[in-house]
Amino acid sequence: MSVKNTTDTKGAFDLMTRNQKRGLLVTAEQFAGGAKERTPVDTGNLKASIEPNKKIENTSTGFQTEVPAKANYAGFIEFGTVKVAPSAMYRKTQEEDRGSLLKTMGTLSKIC
Repeated sequence: MSVKNTTDTKGAFDLMTRNQKRGLLVTAEQFAGGAKERTPVDTGNLKASIEPNKKIENTSTGFQTEVPAKANYAGFIEFGTVKVAPSAMYRKTQEEDRGSLLKTMGTLSKIC
């Protein structure tokens, strides 16, 4: 690909940006799926509350989004309490699915 002027440069940058954002959103969906698979179920409320944020922020380190668990007790399940062992569904997803998450992000972020 040759870049001849600022219009071409902007177009290439916009394409790269779109692909990076798409890759980030698909990876966030994949992460949410992994976290849901590892979430203990009592009522199903916690599992249902895990949804990726569709808002993407451009930070000094790149694009980012979040995959929050919106149930108010999510932290107690993730990290445990004095009476309940931690479930670690987010940490396990990050550790166990790291390779496939990075592969998805890398594949979808490339300029096609």
